[in-house]
Amino acid sequence: MSKAPTLASFDLNLLVQLNLLLEESSVSGAAGRAGVTQSAMSRSLARLREALDDELLVQVGRGMEPTAFARGLVEPLHSILREIDTKILAPAEFEPATAEREFSIAAIDFAEIMVLGPWLSTLGAKASGVSVNLTGPQQAFRGGLTRGELDLVIGVVSGARASLKSRRLLTDSYVTVMRRGHPLAGKPVLDVEDHTKHDHLLVSPSGRGEGHVDVALGRLGESRHVAVRASTFLVGLQLVATSDLIMTAPRLVAEHLECSSGSVVHTETGLELPELALSMLWHTTRDRDVGHTWLRAEVLAQAKRIERGSSKGPSIGREAGAES
Repeated sequence: MSKAPTLASFDLNLLVQLNLLLEESSVSGAAGRAGVTQSAMSRSLARLREALDDELLVQVGRGMEPTAFARGLVEPLHSILREIDTKILAPAEFEPATAEREFSIAAIDFAEIMVLGPWLSTLGAKASGVSVNLTGPQQAFRGGLTRGELDLVIGVVSGARASLKSRRLLTDSYVTVMRRGHPLAGKPVLDVEDHTKHDHLLVSPSGRGEGHVDVALGRLGESRHVAVRASTFLVGLQLVATSDLIMTAPRLVAEHLECSSGSVVHTETGLELPELALSMLWHTTRDRDVGHTWLRAEVLAQAKRIERGSSKGPSIGREAGAES
């Protein structure tokens, strides 16, 4: 008896050929189903006989019959090939209505307000077994995606690692927000003097650095006074609504806050500022996970709904913490 083959030395493609041979009990029949020549199937049978040290199919009259050893392989062979087909080559679909899954997402508050908030309000009705953990962007800065602690990061993406993938969700422009009744309220477009003579609130998750307004003013040889730095737009809103501070924020957030609170208004900045590009970021190891694919599709669909509902129509869906 020859030495039994190891998995590393065995050509697993032969299992498909063996399954056909046992189902057909015929070299020509198996060859026809596989789309190969009869001689090619004969060579596969010869290799199988050598590897498994058994004749597998023997001539009986004008036909062939499996050996006892081969008959014992039929069920396990079917099971193995079925598992490969359904769980590796064609994994099961994600069924949100019956799935039980937990996702962890880190997002800047702009994304929490405009994208995740409306989506989460409908989640229970279509995926009651799905739960979501929301964390601030600082978790993403500490490498939560690469360590497997996070499923998704939503924010302003720049210089992503090769192990990460991204998808643009939407782009938005900036406007200036102030309390209703502020001296600048009602002015359709601010000028440079408006920015230099009034105190600003800067939204900066890091609590440091300058924003887009500082850069724009610097190009003109001007500067502003940043009286307060806030970590989120929501905190900034509370401070702006009860003071004479002005805050530069994404248009979508400004429109949302103006409608929901009634205590603030917004106007055009009058400065050349870059667009805010909001993207989602995930690790490549989750790229083909069916549940994760569903999650990304849900987030992208919400971004499309924002586009349809926005009076300014930000652009969305191109492959790829804001300070202002």
